[in-house]
Amino acid sequence: MAATARPEIRADLANLQLAAIERLEGRREQFSPADRRTYEFARAQALAGAGRVEEAGQALDSLAQAYPRDGEIQEAHAALLLAGTDRASLERSLAKWRQVEEKAAPASERWFRAKYNVASLHYRLGNREQAARIIRLLQIVHPELGGPERKRQFLELLAQATR
Repeated sequence: MAATARPEIRADLANLQLAAIERLEGRREQFSPADRRTYEFARAQALAGAGRVEEAGQALDSLAQAYPRDGEIQEAHAALLLAGTDRASLERSLAKWRQVEEKAAPASERWFRAKYNVASLHYRLGNREQAARIIRLLQIVHPELGGPERKRQFLELLAQATR
């Protein structure tokens, strides 16, 4: 529901999530490790949804370090970094998306998302040739490019990179 809502509704929903999560704060030490991970991840996502990006980044940094093999956390961290606009943030995002790509099962949805974001970040960083090279190689090995919607995104990015 939150993903399809207007931005102001998403922020309101995220703030409601944060209020609910914070009510559980006092019992956090009683959680099992799996429940603690779920709690911390939900909190980080709610912070991001509420526009508290710096706090969300800190929470996801901690989670990414605590759960280096958790693809969901690593991808959420990479996605948050993707919102950066300065070169350092984009380079950090690129490094994180490369990690997501390396750890994802080849040709999985996560792997294609990571490939797309790696190519997109190369483009945003001014390395158009590398972005185009990544997509062209991917077209040879996986001509479907992860499905119709992802293929459309890849081809649009390729067109931009080769202008």
